[in-house]
Order: sequence, then structure tokens, then C-alpha cells
Amino acid sequence: ARGANAASLTGVLSLDVGNGPLPAEASPFLTEGDVDITGGSSGEVAAAFTQVMRVIAALQRRAQESEAIVADLQAQADEVEERRRALTRQAERAERERDMAVQQCEEAEAA
Repeated sequence: ARGANAASLTGVLSLDVGNGPLPAEASPFLTEGDVDITGGSSGEVAAAFTQVMRVIAALQRRAQESEAIVADLQAQADEVEERRRALTRQAERAERERDMAVQQCEEAEAA
């Protein structure tokens, strides 16, 4: 089990936290049993902690970037929705005007 924990920790610490997606098999969520620091030297523990903090910082930056992207997309969606509403109102008005014109033509022909 200790080898599996080390492999799990290695997977987390070697995550590419660039612009690509995080691999599902290297989940950044550690549980208490994933890391056994009792057998490691203080240097190994410090290095692992530093790496984990780098991963956390990178993931936080990514989350902030994602929030900004989501906000931009929501603003764009709101603009598109407003345009759709305006076009719907315009189309409904045009249909009413057409119906009135058809009715006026029919009344003029009947008279």
C-alpha cells in the first residue's frame, strides 16, 4: 500500500497544471492516507509540501481564469438573449402590421 501511496503522490506532484486538462487518474485531491510522511526526511517532506503548494496555486489560478471566462460567456449570452428578444418583438410587430394590411386590403376589395 505504501508503494501505491507514493505513486499517487508522485502522480499529483507531477501534474501538468498548464492550460491542458488535469488527468482524471491523477486527481489533485489527497486524502489523509495518500501521503505517509513518517518515513521521509524533512527535506523530502518540505519538497513534497512545496510541490503540493505549487499545484494548489496553479489550480487556484486556473479556477480564477475559468471564473473570468464564465463571466465573459455569461455576458455574451445575455447580449444574445437581449438581441433575440428584440428580434422576436420586431417579428411580432411585423406580423401584426401584415395582418392589419391584409385586413385593410380585403376591406378595400369588398367595398
